[in-house]
Amino acid sequence: MHNDSGIKSWINRVRQFPAWAIIVCCIILSEIITLPLTILLNIILWGFISIDDLLIGAIDAFIVSFIVGGLLVYFLKEIKETKLLNQKLQLEIATRVQSEKTRREIEIKAMEQSKLAYLGQIATGIAHEINQPLSYIKCMVETTLEDYKDKKLDLDELNKDCRYSLKQINRITKIIDHLRTFGRDDALVFENISLEKILDNTMILMAQRLKLRNVELIQDINENLPIVWGSALKLEQVFINLFQNSLDALEGIKNGIITVSIYPESDNVKIRVTDNGRGIPEKIINKVFEPFFTTKDVGKGTGLGLSIVYGIIQEHNGAIEYLPEKQGSTILISLSAK
Repeated sequence: MHNDSGIKSWINRVRQFPAWAIIVCCIILSEIITLPLTILLNIILWGFISIDDLLIGAIDAFIVSFIVGGLLVYFLKEIKETKLLNQKLQLEIATRVQSEKTRREIEIKAMEQSKLAYLGQIATGIAHEINQPLSYIKCMVETTLEDYKDKKLDLDELNKDCRYSLKQINRITKIIDHLRTFGRDDALVFENISLEKILDNTMILMAQRLKLRNVELIQDINENLPIVWGSALKLEQVFINLFQNSLDALEGIKNGIITVSIYPESDNVKIRVTDNGRGIPEKIINKVFEPFFTTKDVGKGTGLGLSIVYGIIQEHNGAIEYLPEKQGSTILISLSAK
């Protein structure tokens, strides 16, 4: 029992030495052990061994021990440095992955906050859009009740009014359903989509706001547009952000006009949104897609609109650029056609 503890103690002491020192010692010990065996083998086979052979054997053992030990020390050092480098790279990769994950989470959160902000801005227009058909339905019901009370109810007229009211209810339902769809948290689901359909959905939310601001919208949509591969809700957010950006630029401008052109070009589909607003000074054009950059007064903009648009287009492997006009601005987007 005492011997076992002594051996364990000796082994623990040996483990404290560097690996290269243990290996070199083992090589030297192996040569020291094999040298007498070699001498003994020579005596047995040949009956003698000369001093020269003994010296040569000793020198040979020393040289072999030195060379092999040196090589092992060198390679052990390289292995250790490589291991440390790999650990450092793995740590750096993990840090970058975490940073990218955090950046993506912040970006998604910013997109959702931007959605809510724009929904708040277009709420007045949506309320007006819904209030008109509701006012008509209310008036129709009140008139029908009066006619019923006075026994003057005209069934043909009632049928006509009910059908028109049902049409208005469907219109309200369409607006509310799309409002709910646009406002939800959605994953980046890609599918075959029509940009013309996306623009139509955008106008459900933006038409009344444009009307209230007395801004004319001109649509120049090429017939037989090719399908694109993308996220319908994300690209709708692109249109809403661009329209809102143009509305901000048109504030205080009489006869404001926004022109939307969608047309095929080679293997791409181009989206061109132009307004005759204030535009952006040439010296800061290169900053328009940077997060939190804005030319608006403090409290009137977050500077995330065009940055979010840029991020969505990048997700779709598309291209986006800002083109200054003599009066106003143009945003040109290019998406791959299917």
